[in-house]
Amino acid sequence: MLQENFKKLLFKSQVGKETLKSYGGITDPEIWNKTDVVYPAVREVEKSKIRFQDHQINILFVGEFLRKGGANTVDAFLKLAKEYSHIYLRVCSFEKFQTRNQALQNEYLEKIHNSDRITFGFVERETLMNEVMPNTDIYLCPTYQETWGYSIEEAMAYGIPVVATNHFAIPEMIEHGENGFLIETEQFDFIRDAKSYVIDEIPREFMEYMTDQVYMYTKQLIESISLRKKFGLHSLELVRTKFSMAARNAKMKEIYQKILC
Repeated sequence: MLQENFKKLLFKSQVGKETLKSYGGITDPEIWNKTDVVYPAVREVEKSKIRFQDHQINILFVGEFLRKGGANTVDAFLKLAKEYSHIYLRVCSFEKFQTRNQALQNEYLEKIHNSDRITFGFVERETLMNEVMPNTDIYLCPTYQETWGYSIEEAMAYGIPVVATNHFAIPEMIEHGENGFLIETEQFDFIRDAKSYVIDEIPREFMEYMTDQVYMYTKQLIESISLRKKFGLHSLELVRTKFSMAARNAKMKEIYQKILC
């Protein structure tokens, strides 16, 4: 990295850049002067696909079920479904979870299949972007591990308020109380020590805490269309500025121009 022909080391987040020190142990100022952050860009969604509705509230979860917090999502939803008859949950995930705990997998598949207000199964990207996202009112991503969170960025592009965890780069997209809610998780050893994508056990204290947090924040969004609109409009502003194609291209142009000079 100190060689003349090594020009730039790019990261997709500020917190990712910091791992050069915290994980890589690299503090050489000459190397640090070669680093930069270029945020992943998201395409602007056409206005007709951005909707705020109140007669039926559709909640969405996408991703690997256990690692992304699907168990907490389902448990919180089932609790909320007893209070609100107009809410529905769509879980876009594979039926085969990344776990060796068959009992845990079966427990949640049974909960899902026993609810007539939960739709479950993998969805092709075209269907997700053109049919599911435009009809989503709340996006839940209480993930245990994350590097960036592309699905969060995509939900923001549709003006969808997000409930996620305050983990790694997510706070660079979601501002707590401004365009979504963030759940604190770093106080748990289960999160700090997590090094595998395979989830075999979820500690009870952590499980109860996460489910309660998802329930509490989702309840606030269910009860207030004005809050959903506020969060959604702020997300739209962010994806059309900070995370826009134009911003990404301008940043890359600036980097290349400096290298060529």
